[in-house]
Amino acid sequence: MHVYSYLEYHKLLIPNNSGFRERHSTLTSLLGTCHSLYQAYDSNLSSRIVFLDISKAFDPVDHTCLIFKLQQLEIVGSLLNLLSSYLFRRSQVVLLGRSRSDLKYTNCGVPQGSVLRPLC
Repeated sequence: MHVYSYLEYHKLLIPNNSGFRERHSTLTSLLGTCHSLYQAYDSNLSSRIVFLDISKAFDPVDHTCLIFKLQQLEIVGSLLNLLSSYLFRRSQVVLLGRSRSDLKYTNCGVPQGSVLRPLC
């Protein structure tokens, strides 16, 4: 995707973020963590590690804030318009058995399973 290339080229991605990046994997992340722990051990430093489940972290992302952040990264023009149209005026309905909720428009969250979710 061109957005990833742009972010990589301008070094706008956090170096330690290995998710969905070329030549990176969960193993890359794990090796980096182990390396840091071994360095601390070799230097007689104590280490602490915290694991967090952030699988729902993108659900509360406000669309307006996300678009603002993309603008700050100098993503503008037709690409920004495309991303905006993808996010804004999204709707959802909840089905439970034969019952169906009213249509509700959302102003936050990135659609689960979308190719843009990891990027956003």
